[in-house]
Amino acid sequence: AISEAVRAFTLSYFNLPDDKVVSIYNGIDVARFAAAVKSDSEWQPTLGVIARLEAVKGHQTLFEALGKLKKSVGTLPKVKIIGSGSQETILRRLADRLGIANSLEWCGYQADVPALLSSIDVLVQPSYSEGLSVTLLEGLASKKLIIASNVGGMAELLGRSEIGIVCAAGDSDELAKKLEWTLNNREAAWSLRERGHQWFMGQPQFDIRETAKKYYRLYA
Repeated sequence: AISEAVRAFTLSYFNLPDDKVVSIYNGIDVARFAAAVKSDSEWQPTLGVIARLEAVKGHQTLFEALGKLKKSVGTLPKVKIIGSGSQETILRRLADRLGIANSLEWCGYQADVPALLSSIDVLVQPSYSEGLSVTLLEGLASKKLIIASNVGGMAELLGRSEIGIVCAAGDSDELAKKLEWTLNNREAAWSLRERGHQWFMGQPQFDIRETAKKYYRLYA
């Protein structure tokens, strides 16, 4: 299982003995993504969401939150929409209807994720369901402030360690408030993303090499 949340679900759903499922976290090339770290002087902030444009990824909730945020703060920051999928036309129409289209930059599918992460400051992960988002790990390695829904391994990681901001999945009101806090509390936001990055860099279990070793020991 890729997180303790997925392990608990698997044990319960299939009614398995506790020793039949082990947790091995997703891993990334930590050094590659750490190279995308920006200096604090470059804080804008620019928001970004990196995900397939599918309903489960929660873009609709983010867009609705941005619509509410615009009414509160007037001018939205730039928001990069990175990814492709079947919901793109629907989401573009929603952005037009909510009056947020001018703040969105549609980047499509991109292979060079470290370069994309170097261009944003806040990574938003509004998914309705996740095991453990690899993008979240990449964001922590790249020293991004993480705002994510409290589902699966994302809640497990961020909530337990207090290294990011969590909000209820599908709750655009709460997400709008968390986004507004981020915009209005620069120093606290800096501190939170610094804490997240430092915590993550001290967790070797998320390095792809460690992940590979654990799978080898499991199946060898």
